[in-house]
Amino acid sequence: MKKIGKTVAHMFQALLFAMPATAGLAADSEPGRPTFFLDISGGYSIFKSELVQSNDTGITTRYAFGVNGGTDHQIGMLFARESSTIAFKNTASSVALSWQDIDLRYRLGPIYFGLVVSSSNWTVKSPARVAGKIDETLTSEEYIDLISSGYGGNVGLQLPVGKRNLMYADLTYVTTGAVQQKAAGANGTAAALAAAERVSTIGPRMELDLGAAIALTRSMFDATVGFKYRTYSVGVDGTTSKELLNTTYAGLRLNWAF
Repeated sequence: MKKIGKTVAHMFQALLFAMPATAGLAADSEPGRPTFFLDISGGYSIFKSELVQSNDTGITTRYAFGVNGGTDHQIGMLFARESSTIAFKNTASSVALSWQDIDLRYRLGPIYFGLVVSSSNWTVKSPARVAGKIDETLTSEEYIDLISSGYGGNVGLQLPVGKRNLMYADLTYVTTGAVQQKAAGANGTAAALAAAERVSTIGPRMELDLGAAIALTRSMFDATVGFKYRTYSVGVDGTTSKELLNTTYAGLRLNWAF
């Protein structure tokens, strides 16, 4: 992680030194290539979970900050955090999860390639299992409470539509290198102590993001709409569950170009 941190710091410094070269490009910069941007969005998610043996819906929120530099803004860095909270009524369970990604990108025309450094947090609560099946008549309790880190990459396409609008596609693949079960603490409940003893793994995360940015003003404000498809797996005590999260979202993007 120290080497990754140094790499991120060096690339950020390179972006800062490259930014003076972008001065004067504001009027001519293409959609999707501002010097700085802030992206806030929310969406309606459908979660299909083998881990809690049910399907249900919930809300996903995302906050992202990005910077682009260099000639034609071909170098970029994105910091993003996305959180989802889903309550599964049929099995009296709940899943709260979040991803934090640092994405370092290099553009070649409308295509970009990236290196992704990721971390995540998972809190899953459900009633006890009887013969492998959740007994929804029992009280929901802590099942797993994890933090993880991983690495991967992405490839994307950004196509200008007219002078101000943009269509985009992004494919990301991240593997999980380390998973840590949070400690229950000295005064933890029996359920928390049991959860702390479980051996858990997180499989690779694959996601496809398809969307569009629609200009609301000449340069500063865009509306975003899109659909994100995400799959991953979770292993608990040797049993692997496949998880699927689909989100339809809308948001607002603020752009600053100089």
